[in-house]
Amino acid sequence: SNNMFPDTFTTFENNNSNNRSYNRKQTDRPDIIKKDVDIFVKDLKESKDKNNKKGTIKKYDEKKDRYLVRLQTGENVYLKINNIQQIIPARITELKSQTELNDEICKIFGFDKKSNRFKVILNNTSVIGLKQENVIINKRACIRIDNIKTNRSLNNMWGRIENFDLNQKRYIIELRDGRKIKLKQGNIFI
Repeated sequence: SNNMFPDTFTTFENNNSNNRSYNRKQTDRPDIIKKDVDIFVKDLKESKDKNNKKGTIKKYDEKKDRYLVRLQTGENVYLKINNIQQIIPARITELKSQTELNDEICKIFGFDKKSNRFKVILNNTSVIGLKQENVIINKRACIRIDNIKTNRSLNNMWGRIENFDLNQKRYIIELRDGRKIKLKQGNIFI
């Protein structure tokens, strides 16, 4: 393949990044989901009745390594990151078949491993599956990195989308240690 990024990612030079990320407030950490992000509860083994319930992130508790989530029922629960499915705004792009959907705003609310597609809500009504390369996730979203073959230590790390480079079709992701890396759309999960 004629790939400019044979290693899937590129590290940017980042002046002044030494201890910056550890000195900043927790609320600004790129690996922490922001307050007021809407979520669905998923994969709970004990309290299965809470699975698929909608809620909102209230805060991250570093000591517990859990998020305080207020469910739509009014109940507050502490959840691990793996039990949270964010609902993230995105823009549809480069669809070949349903071209009328290109540039539409949608909400990603999951990933279907069988079809290898994001689960997306359009106009708060219809649900469709879209390939990762057919959505551009909003800036500032907290994302999980995966499917990197060369620098596997990046897999399952969390970071924040700083931007999307339309020419190179790469997300610019800030990591907790202050590094900024470029990643293909297929390496970004929520």
